[in-house]
Order: sequence, then C-alpha cells, then structure tokens
Amino acid sequence: MPNWNVSYKPQKERTSSAETPPMKLHQLRSFDAIVRNDCNITRAAEMLHATQPGVTKHLQSLEAELGVALFVRNKRRLLGLTDAGKAILPIAVQAVEVLENLQRTARYFAVHRPEGLTVATSPTPARVFFPALIQQFAQRCPQIRVRVISGSVHQSIEAVVRAEADFCLCSAPRTAQHDLKFHPCFEHRWLLIAPPDHELLRQKKLTLEAIARHGLITYHEGYASRSVIEEAFAGAGLTPDIVLDTTDSDIMRRYVASGLGVAIVGGSTFEMTGNDGLVGLDLDGLIPTVRMHLGIRRGAKLRAEVIAFLSLCAPHIQDW
Repeated sequence: MPNWNVSYKPQKERTSSAETPPMKLHQLRSFDAIVRNDCNITRAAEMLHATQPGVTKHLQSLEAELGVALFVRNKRRLLGLTDAGKAILPIAVQAVEVLENLQRTARYFAVHRPEGLTVATSPTPARVFFPALIQQFAQRCPQIRVRVISGSVHQSIEAVVRAEADFCLCSAPRTAQHDLKFHPCFEHRWLLIAPPDHELLRQKKLTLEAIARHGLITYHEGYASRSVIEEAFAGAGLTPDIVLDTTDSDIMRRYVASGLGVAIVGGSTFEMTGNDGLVGLDLDGLIPTVRMHLGIRRGAKLRAEVIAFLSLCAPHIQDW
C-alpha cells in the first residue's frame, strides 16, 4: 500500500489575528494553477511564467498560513486535493478573481487616459496591420486616442494580464493562457528579401535547403516569427545561418542591400516599405502562414471604443 501522507504540522499557534501575515495573491494563483494542471507543479510554473521552486514555496507558505494540507502527498509528489483543499479551492479561485479585478481596475486608471485605448502587439502586426486599422478607427472615433505597445508575444500578453493594455494582437501563445481568451483574425505570409541579382532568385524552385546555404537576417530570438521560421527549417533537418536578428524590417532590408545576407520577413512588411531595388519572393508552402489573434481578458467589461476597434480587426465576430 502506498505511503500517503495527508498530515500537516501547523505553525505555532498564533494568539492574535494581528500577528497573522497577509495572504498573498501569488500564493492563491499558484494553488489554482497546480489544480488546473493536474497537480503538476512544473506545468503550473510554466503557465504562470514562474519557476518550479517558486510555485512550490508559494504552496508551502499558503498551507503554513492556513494550517492545513491542501494536497494529498506521496513523499514530494502531489496526488490530489485533501478534503480541506476541495473546500478551499473555490473560495481561493473567487478571491483571485476579486483581487485581480481590483488590481486591473487600479492599473487601468493609473496608465490610461479615459478617452483612449491601449493595444499591445508584436513588431510585425504593429507595422503590417495597424496603420490601416488606426486610420479607419480615427475616421469612426476621431476623439479616441490609440496607444500601441510593441513587444514580444509574451510581453504583449502580460501587458493585457496586468491591465496595461485593453487587448493584444499577436500570434497565439504556445502554452495555455487561462487569463485571456483568443480570437483569430489576420494571417500573414512570408517573403524572402534579396538583391535582384541574387542566385536564389534564379532558381526554378526555391527550397529551404538552398536558403540555408546563405546568411539569414530575421527576427530576434524569442519572437513568435523567429520560432515559426526556425521550426520550418528544423522540420527539413536544417539549421539556418542567422547572421543578424532584429525587430525592425527596415534594418533587415538595409543589411540585405549591403550584401550581408538574405532576409525572411512578414510579406506585407515588404509591400509597405519604400522601393530600394530589393526583390521579395513568396515563401508560400515553405514556411507556414501565421494566424494572428486578439487576446482579451476573460470576463472583462469592454468599453464601446474597445469594441469598435476589435470589430475592425475581426468583423466576423458579432458578440464581444
């Protein structure tokens, strides 16, 4: 029979409620995340963008403050909720929602002007999609100011979670995001950018193997676009020779023109920029197109101006 240990030794009895340390939001979030991930602390840490020891410490300190064990344990392994854990879980989840809504409301009024809205996005959609969207929005709502925060997918999501942005526009995250709900909207394809006399442009059928023989200029490591490109090469058993990475497509083009290498960029990025003699070749079929998503906080009450902007991004969605 397994040695299940459900006992818990509480801390020294406290004589005054004033001595009780305040319960922390991160303790409750860690407790909820562990349950959502079937008692797997590693996956819970990934979901919270935290470390495994940190989540473990949060759980231990929460149990110490409550004076009860929340999980059935077999040595260090969590097997499931105790009776106390089952009773406390819904209260903890409700407390997390209340505290997060309180923080979001406070942050919103700290960083937003009442007549504006803020969008978090990664560099490619900021350059490719937003100029036309903001122009259309300005025609509909000329009194509303739009602020754009540009960063990685993770940074864009975190800006919405922390209520620093009303919503984000980015590729879908690779890990589950229980705080946000994502709606698909735009797609963008990929182009190879090269000088007009480059040997790759003379090939009858362009391949990733041929591209891998040349220096490649592309997006920063950690950006979703970079991951899609690297995975396409890896799927063909190749490792591209990345000689320069940046978030700015104008810089990519400048170095292509200088002869440093060829670049892979979002297709519309090339179409938007000036005529510098470079040639764009469609990589359809070699690198998968990227589906962009709108990320919105679950349960958020969206203002009219936010819904107006979202409707421009995804007119097929009727109920926000």
